[in-house]
Amino acid sequence: LLDAGVILPTTVCDAEALPFPNEYFDVVSVAFGLRNMTHKDTALREMARVLKVGGILGFTDTFGIDDPELNKIYNRYEQLRDPSHVWSHSMLELVGTVQATGLKVECVQQFGKEFEFEDWTNRQKVSAEDKLTLLEMMRTVPEQLREFFQPRWEDGTMYFTLREVVITARKL
Repeated sequence: LLDAGVILPTTVCDAEALPFPNEYFDVVSVAFGLRNMTHKDTALREMARVLKVGGILGFTDTFGIDDPELNKIYNRYEQLRDPSHVWSHSMLELVGTVQATGLKVECVQQFGKEFEFEDWTNRQKVSAEDKLTLLEMMRTVPEQLREFFQPRWEDGTMYFTLREVVITARKL
């Protein structure tokens, strides 16, 4: 885009109180930020507010498991690695929250992305002690979470899958 002469200004602001007028943007996008927001429903309402009629909200993020008790375990796992992680809702909850803003969900795509444990934990500078706790948690997760994470060990290294969703919605 920069080669095409397009300049995209940026603003650092509170997602729960966007400093823009109503119906200001054609597109609002968020990449891997909702899981770090304390009040993601408020933030999504703000994003919907600043969209023009016909505008598109698009976001991608990890999502948790449908079972509330298992999702607590999933989120404890994420929070131990990343203290900024607030909560990953299930995909159905995310879609419902977007719909509650009055936006029309047009596309939902989910997929899994495999991670190598050491690389994943090193990104957040996880302590050796917490790495051991995370590995033990993965070894002992309930079966339904094992299916969700799909952990596997190869040559002493653990690999596992996180679930991600891409949602696009339009303001009517």
